[in-house]
Amino acid sequence: MREVTTWMFLGPQYRVVNLLPVFLIGALLIRHGLKRDRLLWIMAAVALLAYLAWGFGQRFGTVLSGDYLDSLRDIGLVFAVYVCVVLGATVSWEHAERFWGAVFVPLCACGQVALCPVLAARRSHRTLSNAYGRPAEYFYVGWLVIVPGMIGAGWVWWRFVGNWSS
Repeated sequence: MREVTTWMFLGPQYRVVNLLPVFLIGALLIRHGLKRDRLLWIMAAVALLAYLAWGFGQRFGTVLSGDYLDSLRDIGLVFAVYVCVVLGATVSWEHAERFWGAVFVPLCACGQVALCPVLAARRSHRTLSNAYGRPAEYFYVGWLVIVPGMIGAGWVWWRFVGNWSS
């Protein structure tokens, strides 16, 4: 029980106390809506400052996993992604729908096909892992198979075998 408590609440990993505020911020932002207002530009500035502070800490070796600068970087990432999503969703040029469709069709397709290929790739990747399920060393081929490879395979399946939503 002590290990679970340490892992979830007290340890240097991504703890509940680190992630819960990020989820709550996301809920508030969804409630606020996708608006290009003063808050959006404040969030962009905060994201930039958060990454600058984190980079400064990294440069001088003061950032540890789960500490304040690491958490600040996570909040900066949330804000940067939100700013990008709002800017992309509120763009007004006439070919935006075609552009975003081309960007997100592979991800939509991947979400509509079975997870069997993903699980099979994950199982084959696990043979190159240590006792905790993490790669013993960073294995680029495994990452390429699991991330862009599975998205591509999902898109090919969706495009040529069947689209389950239609």
